[in-house]
Amino acid sequence: MQGDKAEGIGWQSLTDSGYLIASVNYRMAAEGIFPVMIDDLKCALRYLRANQTKHNLDPDRIAVLGVSAGGHLVALLGTADDRAGWDLGEYSDQSSRVQAVVGVMGMYDFTLKVPSGIGTTI
Repeated sequence: MQGDKAEGIGWQSLTDSGYLIASVNYRMAAEGIFPVMIDDLKCALRYLRANQTKHNLDPDRIAVLGVSAGGHLVALLGTADDRAGWDLGEYSDQSSRVQAVVGVMGMYDFTLKVPSGIGTTI
């Protein structure tokens, strides 16, 4: 529902080790309904590939990591192909595929009952 991915600054140790970290803000539920979030992330991946020289990026070695709602979204990034129809927007000549996914505390099985208190505001 809300959040700011500027917290990605906490990955500085990986940047210092030679990894490119791109912490991507995407539209939240309050700004649009699904799949606008995944559209935004896929566009960001295509942007990175289109600007691979500028960012010193190996386009064949991209991993994504997401926590909570981000975990759910990166799981979709790793499993959905072109048939999902989520490759909208700029840089359409670039791929949004990833080679690795790390999903942390995401919602992965919508057939499970969510425990009470999860997802509620206190």
